[in-house]
Amino acid sequence: MGAGCWHIPSIVHLFRAFILLSFRACVCESLSLSLLLTHVLTRALSLSLSLSLSLSLSLSLSLSRSLSLSLCVCVCVPAVTRIRRRPSSTMAVDRKRAKLDVGSSASSAMNPWTGHSYSDRYHKILEGRQKLPVWEHKEKFLSTLASTKQMVLVGETGSGKTTQIPQWCVEMRGGRQVACTQPRRVAAMSVAQRVAEEMDVQLGQHVGYTIRFEDCTSPNTILKYCTD
Repeated sequence: MGAGCWHIPSIVHLFRAFILLSFRACVCESLSLSLLLTHVLTRALSLSLSLSLSLSLSLSLSLSRSLSLSLCVCVCVPAVTRIRRRPSSTMAVDRKRAKLDVGSSASSAMNPWTGHSYSDRYHKILEGRQKLPVWEHKEKFLSTLASTKQMVLVGETGSGKTTQIPQWCVEMRGGRQVACTQPRRVAAMSVAQRVAEEMDVQLGQHVGYTIRFEDCTSPNTILKYCTD
C-alpha cells in the first residue's frame, strides 16, 4: 500500500478507541450530572424536612397554646362563676341570720348568767336603775376602768355607787370575781340581796356575801359583798 493510505485495521481500532473515549466521557458527564442531581435532591429533601419539622413544631406549639387556653378557660371560668355566686349566697345567709337575731332579741333577752330569759321583775328594776345619778356616767366609768388599774370614785349617798359600780366591774372583767367591802354585816347582806334581784339571779349563786361566821357564796359566785 502507498504511504498516503491508511490501514483498515488501524482505522477501526482508532474509531473504536474514539467511541470508547466518547462513551466514557458521556458516562462521566452523566455520572457527574447524576451526582449533582442527587446533591440537589438531597438539599431539597433536607429543606423539605426542615420545613416540615418547623411546620410541625409550629403546629404543635399552636396546639399546645390552644390546649392551654382551653384548659385555662375550662378551669378559670367556673372559678369566676363561683366567686360571683358566693357573695349572693353569703348575703342571703347573713340576711337570714340578721332576721333571726332581730327576732330573738325582740322576743326576749337572755340572761348570760343563768341562760334563761329575763323576768318581768328584772325589766321593772332596770327602769329604776337607769334613773340613778351614777347611770349616766357608765360609759365614762368603763372607759376609764379599761385604761387604768386604780380609780377613786366619789359619790353621794343613794347615787348607786354600791350597787351599780360592782355590776359594771363584773361586766368589764369578763367573768372574773369582783369583791365589794362593806362596813357592817347587815349592809353586806342587804346589798347582796338587792344586787341579786337586779341581776335576776339567786342569792348565794352568782351573787353572794361573806360575813363573820357566815358564807353565802358558791363556786359560781362572781360578785361577792363582804365585811372589812
